[in-house]
Amino acid sequence: KEVGHGSNYGMGPRRLVNTLRENGIFIRESEAKEFQSAYFARLSEIKPYHMSIQQKVKTSRCVYDLIGRRHLFLGFIDDKCFQEAYSRPPQATVAGVMLKGMNNLQEEINSRVWKSEPLIILQLHDELLVEADLSDAMVIVELMKSCLTIPLTAHGRTFSIPMEFRIGYNWGELVSLDEWEREHANDKSQGLAVQISSIYGGK
Repeated sequence: KEVGHGSNYGMGPRRLVNTLRENGIFIRESEAKEFQSAYFARLSEIKPYHMSIQQKVKTSRCVYDLIGRRHLFLGFIDDKCFQEAYSRPPQATVAGVMLKGMNNLQEEINSRVWKSEPLIILQLHDELLVEADLSDAMVIVELMKSCLTIPLTAHGRTFSIPMEFRIGYNWGELVSLDEWEREHANDKSQGLAVQISSIYGGK
C-alpha cells in the first residue's frame, strides 16, 4: 500500500529503495526503477495525471478536488510541490466526502426520536466510528450507507467511494457486518452499545 501510494504521488526509485529497506526488503535502485516502470506501464493513466497536475500548478498554482474545492500552492514550484499536488485531489476528495457524510448523518440522527441517541464518537482519516444501542445498529448502518454515499464525477464517469462496515461491542473487537449478522442472527438483547466503522478506500 505504501509503495503504491508513494508511486502514485511521485515517489522516485531512490525513495522507494529506502522505504522498502525500512520494512526489511532490500532491492537495488535499478530494480526499483524496473518495478516503477512496470507499475506505470500497467497503470498507464498515472503519468498523464502527473503531467496534468504539473501543468495546472505551473499555470494557475491551484488544483481542484472532486467536491469542487480549490487548493492553492504558493511556495516554490519544484518536485516537492508537485508531489503534494499529486496527492491533494484524491485525499481532499475523501476528506470532503467524509465531512459531508458526517453532517448528513448527524442531521438524520437529530431528526429522529431514539431510546438512546446514537453518537458519532470518532472520525479518523477515512474511518467513522458511531456508537448506538444494539437495537438500532442496522438502522445506523443503513443511515451511514445513505448519508456517506456522495456522488462524484471524474473523466465523464459518476461514482461513489465504496464503504466497508465493521461492528462490535468495542472498537478493538470489530468484525465485518456479514460476520456479525451470521453470529448474532438470534440475538435479541437490548440496550447494548455497538460501534460501527465505515472504511473508505478499503477495496
